[in-house]
Formats: sequence, C-alpha cells, structure tokens
Amino acid sequence: MTEDPPVYGECEYDYATASWWWSPDVYAVAGLVPDGRTPDVQVFEAMHPADRPGIEQRLAHALAHGLPMSGQCRLTDSRGRPRVIAFVGDVEHDADGAPLRLRGRAFDVTRPTHVVATEAVTAATADRAAIEQAKGALMFAYGVDDAAAFGLISRYSQRSHVKVAVVATRVVAAMAQPRHGTADPTMLELLDAVAPERDRRTAVGGGAAET
Repeated sequence: MTEDPPVYGECEYDYATASWWWSPDVYAVAGLVPDGRTPDVQVFEAMHPADRPGIEQRLAHALAHGLPMSGQCRLTDSRGRPRVIAFVGDVEHDADGAPLRLRGRAFDVTRPTHVVATEAVTAATADRAAIEQAKGALMFAYGVDDAAAFGLISRYSQRSHVKVAVVATRVVAAMAQPRHGTADPTMLELLDAVAPERDRRTAVGGGAAET
C-alpha cells in the first residue's frame, strides 16, 4: 500500500545566518530529492520559468522588509511531473521589532487544481456557497488563485480532520471580524486559527476530513 504524501512541509529562514532549513516533508511535498545544494537554489531551479521572477521578487521583498508572504508556483519534480505548490509564511520578530526568522509552510495543491470543479459541483449547495465565498476572500486578500485557495482550505481540512465546508465557514467568519485598529492576520495566522492541527471537534465520526 502506497503511503499518503505529507499534508504539508515546514521551512524556516534564519535572518542572523541568512540560511534556510527545510523539513524532510517539504522535499516530499515538492517532489524533490535533496542533492546537497541549498533548498532555495534547488526549488528555484525546479520552478516553472514563468513563475520564477515573480516569486523571487516577492521573496526578496519579504526577507528584506521582514514581511509575511503567500502565493503559489508550479514546479517540475524530480520525476519530471508537474506540481502546483501553495505556500504561506510569517515572520517572528524580537522585542525591538527586528526580524528573527521567517517560518513557512508549503502545500502540494496539484490534485485540488485538477478536481476543484468536480468538488464544487458535487458539494451540497450550502457547502458550495461557503467554499466559494472562502476561496474568493483568500484570493482577494492574499493573492492566490482559485485552485490554490481551494487547495489550502482542503489541506488544512485534512490536517485538522475537519470538513472542508467547516474550514471554509470559519475562514469567512474570521475574515469578517472587525479588527478595531489591530493588523489583519497573515494567511498563516488565519489558517492556523481556523483549522488547528488535530481539531476533531467537528470531524465526522472522528475520521478523516472530506477533501
């Protein structure tokens, strides 16, 4: 029996050493085999040429200014297969506001890219409305496209064992909350808040979430 791929992988950029650390799951999510080069060099080499300049620019800006980032890109994995990867990142700062590290998560959303239309059609009407609303909110606020927005919702659903429609409803509710002067949450903060790991309170029979 083939083992399911990891739901997501984690990475971290250390500002003091200007170096990256990737968990083994990030390589698995991206379909890459470590070859001794630094992870950022390897992933940019595998990236679709049309996506690379924009991602490089966005990453450089986020690192230079200590800002969160989110987005998606297309890769060719080590077996020559195309993949779509969505990523979210947040920055931890010291007491003086200087950036310490960028922590990020990468999600393989290749399958949702191909099945998003089927998922939307087969879902119940109320569920479909919640999912579409959540996708639109994420697309507008964080600069991801339809497929990646659905992919992130479904992957967080999978890791938290909560139905996709429940995660979508939580996303919409959280984004509608008035901030009263506080900053809007980063995508990583938002998704972690609405779908924490191993949240089984609304799981159906304690089983896996719908994807």
